[in-house]
Amino acid sequence: MFFLMKKAWHHVFLLRLQYGKAAPLVDSGPRNTLFPFLLGGVLVVAAIWPRSVPEPLTGIALTGRILEIIDAKYVEEVDQDELLTNGMNRMLSELDRNSVYYPPRRAEEFQNEMNGTLFGIGVILQVSDEAPRITHVLAGGPADQSGIPADARLISIDGEPCEDWDLSEISSSIKGERGTSVTLVVEAAGTTSTHTPIRDEVSIPSLTLLERIESSDPSSWGLVRLQQFQPGTTEELRTALKADGQPPLAGLVIDLRNNPGGVLEEAVSFCSLFLEEGQEIVSTRNLRDDNDDSFTQFAEKTGDWLDLPLVILIDGNSASASETVSAALRDHGRAVLVGEPSFGKWTVQGVYHLDNSETPALLKLTTDFFFPPTGERLSYDDRGLPNGLVPDVEVSTGDDKKRALYDFWSERFYSELSKPERGWTRSTRAEAIMLPGEETDEALETALELLEDQDRYQQLLEAPTLNPRSPR
Repeated sequence: MFFLMKKAWHHVFLLRLQYGKAAPLVDSGPRNTLFPFLLGGVLVVAAIWPRSVPEPLTGIALTGRILEIIDAKYVEEVDQDELLTNGMNRMLSELDRNSVYYPPRRAEEFQNEMNGTLFGIGVILQVSDEAPRITHVLAGGPADQSGIPADARLISIDGEPCEDWDLSEISSSIKGERGTSVTLVVEAAGTTSTHTPIRDEVSIPSLTLLERIESSDPSSWGLVRLQQFQPGTTEELRTALKADGQPPLAGLVIDLRNNPGGVLEEAVSFCSLFLEEGQEIVSTRNLRDDNDDSFTQFAEKTGDWLDLPLVILIDGNSASASETVSAALRDHGRAVLVGEPSFGKWTVQGVYHLDNSETPALLKLTTDFFFPPTGERLSYDDRGLPNGLVPDVEVSTGDDKKRALYDFWSERFYSELSKPERGWTRSTRAEAIMLPGEETDEALETALELLEDQDRYQQLLEAPTLNPRSPR
């Protein structure tokens, strides 16, 4: 009997060695107890292990631990901020394509983009095989005030030759904090000169072009191109439409091609220029059962241009707020849509400050779907959510012509910004639709034909819906 018990204790000792320090026989808590039992001539030893098991790491704690190990043990030095930014955005991409994390260094830039402002000197740059060039100088900006000429070769920035730099290097060197200076050496018309502009806020208007096109009657058609919907867009257009000394317009073409959207509130204000007070513009809805933040936005007041015929140009790059404006004005019989189906971004993003610092990181997160007033000219997916907006008159444009059109409009826009005073330019119909290389802007030509043929215009306004409205 003694021998059996002795062998049993030896067995327990081996068990202890097997587990090592990770499984001690004696814990810091109550003393473990060994119970020897003699069963059928065989001694069985049972051990009771009263120790707590820690919970596994999850969420933020797990992420922090992984970053800690990477920082201490990875095979080479790692930029943790860059790693975290990339990781956050890959995670957010699993939600949707519009939710984005902006670290502090990008957050301010994002906000400036949304507001149409930047801190720089007000020049348009181009980098080619020959050398970087300043193609345009914005009227009234710091570069203009310091005498920097347009169409100038850029030789150096703050004493550093920059002929071999790429566009991002040049841009980041010229931009900087408000009130600081940058020294540029440029060459134009065979003359080299040095300039030291003081960086300041540079505002980029959202109305990239205002053009009056001759019509068949004494009045004229208006053409407005919008870069995006940013604070001040509505006021820009209101002021332009009320410009003194101008005859009333016979119709207005609103070009939203390549317009990615912008601020939803500004889109609502924009629609209010052409609608009666109380008409629905857009409704938003969160699909979570525990969220009741859905709301509907209406025209703020009766607009001053209720009877002005409208044609809106859209394409596959017209998204978000551009789609809100197009759908609302179409649904209320105020506009005909011409071009190609829109992008189909029917979501709203909220922007959240992630801390209380002076330059906080930002989270742009999709919070709601939005829906047009009636759903006319929409198709819906199997979730009841809208796809791209279908135009009333489809005019397809090839990829090559789209690029040419974009380059052409960009050049016109920058040229306009270089003028001391911006306002309505005048052109003939042939001039308005002409593009470089004897090409024409077929979508704009179609829009002008509709404004000229009011019978067909009215027929399109009254056309039945393409798809039944999906329940919201």
